[in-house]
Amino acid sequence: MYPRVDRQLVLFLAALLVVVLAAVVHRRTRAAGQEGLGASVVAVVVSPLQQGLTGASRRIGGAFGIFREIRTLYAENRRLRGEVDRLRQRVNTLEEQGRENVRLREMLRFREGLPRHGENALAATVIGVKPTNWYNAVTIDRGTADGVRERNMVLTPRGLVGQVRVATPHTATVLLITDLHSGVGGRIQRTGWTGVVKGTASDRLEMVYLPEEAAVRPGDRVVTSGQGSVFQVKGIMIGTVEQVRLDRNTSTRSAVVRPAVDVRRLEEVFVLTE
Repeated sequence: MYPRVDRQLVLFLAALLVVVLAAVVHRRTRAAGQEGLGASVVAVVVSPLQQGLTGASRRIGGAFGIFREIRTLYAENRRLRGEVDRLRQRVNTLEEQGRENVRLREMLRFREGLPRHGENALAATVIGVKPTNWYNAVTIDRGTADGVRERNMVLTPRGLVGQVRVATPHTATVLLITDLHSGVGGRIQRTGWTGVVKGTASDRLEMVYLPEEAAVRPGDRVVTSGQGSVFQVKGIMIGTVEQVRLDRNTSTRSAVVRPAVDVRRLEEVFVLTE
């Protein structure tokens, strides 16, 4: 059997042969100073090839142009992204400064309303919190060198925070009112009934030792009574009554109180140094 011949290969070789012959004829004709059929044949055969090469060259040049444009756009996009990030950070900084200014103005107004216009109110910043218990204690950046002493009352414009438990020269540990070992004399502002507000190691307080006949209801505000050896300033906001319970065994009432201060979000506080 004869081997199979690739038809496309044969056509290609034939076309190549025609081009070569045409080129030879064209060269000989030009060498003889003649322009005739050979030149025409070459022109006809070679012209499409030249046009194809020219078109391909233009397309390649266009592709490189598009590539350069893409690189330029990519660089511009990176620059704009960086600018947006810088502007976003600037906005965040300005917003934080605005919130801080609001807090400081609020603290200033509150301080002026304290006894003796807040002369004994020392501003401090919360610098630490125990990671195991948000409702136990926090650390502030003021200590004995600033006049802070153990059992000093700590508060914010929103209400009572707690008391200083341990003081070092430059820091102090504040026991929060939400701690299990915390207790403060409280008074129902609307009716004047008094009791003791205790911590529960959670985001709620409990007011106990209210007599059975005590007029108390959800929504009542609870403030410091001024009774006791620590929290002697009257009228400082402690929280709001959410629920009232009656213990028939002891004939007393108790109340669940939502603290006025969210101790998990403390930033600046006042320490009453006297």
